[in-house]
Amino acid sequence: MLAKNSKEELAQIFSLFNRAFETLTVIVQRFGAFIESQGMAAINDPNVTKDPIEFTRKLFELKIEADSFVQRQFQAHLSFQRKRDLIFQIILNKFDKSPGYLASYLDFELKKGIKGNTEDEIEQKLNNAKSLIFLLNSRDAFLK
Repeated sequence: MLAKNSKEELAQIFSLFNRAFETLTVIVQRFGAFIESQGMAAINDPNVTKDPIEFTRKLFELKIEADSFVQRQFQAHLSFQRKRDLIFQIILNKFDKSPGYLASYLDFELKKGIKGNTEDEIEQKLNNAKSLIFLLNSRDAFLK
């Protein structure tokens, strides 16, 4: 259902099974596996990983999609939030160029990408970047 983007069905399944710990655990694991497969596909795609801007945009798209699922279909359940954050932490830290690519993306956005955007759009882009930076194990790479 995640791959088919059946959002209404996911919300119904969650509301039906969220009371039983065993079934909720299965749904959380499947959600994590789906997000991880999407993220690994992005970091293993040579067309995406050769361009820092494209790589970061792809991760943002995936993060926004995952956030949407957590908020809307899974009613911001804490287990889904934790699983989402854990999976993104795994994805970001598996690709060793993530800190540099995020820095390049922020540099690009602050110099050229924000022209013509509203203040809310700029704030959204910066918040997206900030949410990914928090998940990096090697945040000190930004100090160099």
